[in-house]
Amino acid sequence: MTDKAAKRVTEKLKEQIIKIEHSGERKSIGANVNQYNLMVLGIHNYYRYATGISSDCSKIQFVINTVLYNRLRNVITKSGQSGLGFISKKTGVLRDLSEVSVENEEQPYEPENTAISNDFNGENELAENPYQEEFYCFYPDAFTPSPIQCMEGVKRAGITHICGSVIRRKKYEGGLDYIRDCNDRAYEIKKIIGDFYTPGIHVHPDFVKESIEEIELRHKQGFGLIGELVPYMHGWNDYSRNDLGNILEAAGHYRMPVSFHTVGSEQKETDKMIEEHPEVTFIAAHPGDKEQFLLLLERINKFENYYLDLSGTGIFRYGLISHGVREVGSERFLFGTDYPICNPRMYVQAVFIKNKEIIKKR
Repeated sequence: MTDKAAKRVTEKLKEQIIKIEHSGERKSIGANVNQYNLMVLGIHNYYRYATGISSDCSKIQFVINTVLYNRLRNVITKSGQSGLGFISKKTGVLRDLSEVSVENEEQPYEPENTAISNDFNGENELAENPYQEEFYCFYPDAFTPSPIQCMEGVKRAGITHICGSVIRRKKYEGGLDYIRDCNDRAYEIKKIIGDFYTPGIHVHPDFVKESIEEIELRHKQGFGLIGELVPYMHGWNDYSRNDLGNILEAAGHYRMPVSFHTVGSEQKETDKMIEEHPEVTFIAAHPGDKEQFLLLLERINKFENYYLDLSGTGIFRYGLISHGVREVGSERFLFGTDYPICNPRMYVQAVFIKNKEIIKKR
């Protein structure tokens, strides 16, 4: 567990302890104690494959024990009873974070040794996923997978490898710390699910020097991809910017492909970016509607360093893949889903229908 992750877990547990402290009624205390225990269970499940997690959880629990004692020793109910003993007797024992059950900590992950549900909601044992932002979903209250659940879910769909950057729900308000935090989260997920995941990083043309430093650092950490870049979420919108060009030169030097969100209104800017950087492999994300898809096919024919990722909008249109293969060949398409925003099984099936020639399993 990274220092930032440990701090985040500690703060969340502290916040829940404060809620227990101010509960008042025994019924409210019980509900908040149950939520605390669900949070601990969620953390256990999220990190149970991470190396050295027992030690990390013990360190966090040491801090939490002090907070528990200081915050709850004088909790008094209307009946006049007080203290941790009363809470334990009436509502159940508060779970110990250090009692994590580590599975395969010293060995590579073996999928046949575990059965993890792909469903996540507020009523099961993962009701408090400590890192909901890493897995952006349109309906987070109904489905927010942990890294292990994510891996198991796409494996059941027949997918053997995933890649991509972390997109956060929190609004970007400027600065590079936000970008670095996204990259840190991707690295953290990589530590948990290993070689199943190729992490991607974010860069920002407003911070050229720092973005190049990020590329150098993350390349050493095993990142193999830049993007998917999502400028509309990070306060910029022009792929032809000269400052972005400086960053792309670094991408080419480290041979890191650049995945980017397709923007229908910026065709000339996109062409300029690709044309000026033949040393970079560009991967456009999302076929889009028919008009956009046909423009993307024209670009594939124009540039040898340009590929199309089939994720997101577009693939549900029957015949889209077949038409694309006829026009440009199968080797210029990459399979993708946009999971967990999109259902991965639908994309696998869409490719299988008369399009088996473009499936290349990794």
